[in-house]
Amino acid sequence: MQDIETWTSAQLAVLATKTQLLTTKEAKTYHVDFIGNAIRKVPSKITEEVDLAHFQSKLEALLTLFPVKNENNKFIDKAYLKAVNELKIELQKKHNLVSEGYFIAIFLPLGVAIGLPFGLLFKNIALGLPIGLGIGLAIGASLDQKAKKEGRVI
Repeated sequence: MQDIETWTSAQLAVLATKTQLLTTKEAKTYHVDFIGNAIRKVPSKITEEVDLAHFQSKLEALLTLFPVKNENNKFIDKAYLKAVNELKIELQKKHNLVSEGYFIAIFLPLGVAIGLPFGLLFKNIALGLPIGLGIGLAIGASLDQKAKKEGRVI
């Protein structure tokens, strides 16, 4: 247990040093909160040593890919963002962990797609879209709240 705690504190320190010069917009773009929460929460959720070692190595590789500003004050970030998305997908599939707002992002467009035929049925699309939007938002928010209660939100 002490080993996990030292690894966690070391990785959080690395993340803090790499992100200290970022603005809040840049921190959101590069998913700094997600990575910090993953460092804190995921090791306690993983039960097998092999999976834990794989997660730790993947996260360390992700932190080495963290973008650095070039001479034009812009970031080089495509490989990093791809690695973050791969980590999110892996955590979702293997460990059933989701990022905050995941279900709203999934069900909001589905609700709109359901509301559109209702609008066509009543010959008033402007009526169907808000209905579908409300349905998708309600389902997504309830599933997000359920995942949060179960402790599956990173």
